[in-house]
Amino acid sequence: EEVSQTWYSEIDYHDFNQCYHPNSRHFTQMIWKSTTHAGFGLALSQDQTKAYVVGRYLPVGNKGDFGWNVPHYQGVKRSASPNQYLNEN
Repeated sequence: EEVSQTWYSEIDYHDFNQCYHPNSRHFTQMIWKSTTHAGFGLALSQDQTKAYVVGRYLPVGNKGDFGWNVPHYQGVKRSASPNQYLNEN
């Protein structure tokens, strides 16, 4: 959950009037409307001091129509959880 919160918090960097911003790519991929499948993996470093999290999405997002795939919802706050944002439809 901590990783998804971190990725979602990139909403602070996203400009909904612009197609792509490199500092919000995790956020936009998480909410990409055309994505139908997502998978996530976690691995720990050998000394177990670092965690590596990977997300894979199909179809891949962050390409194409940002206006349709990353709709701007009024009233969305940074403190909102990803689940609250995704369930607004």
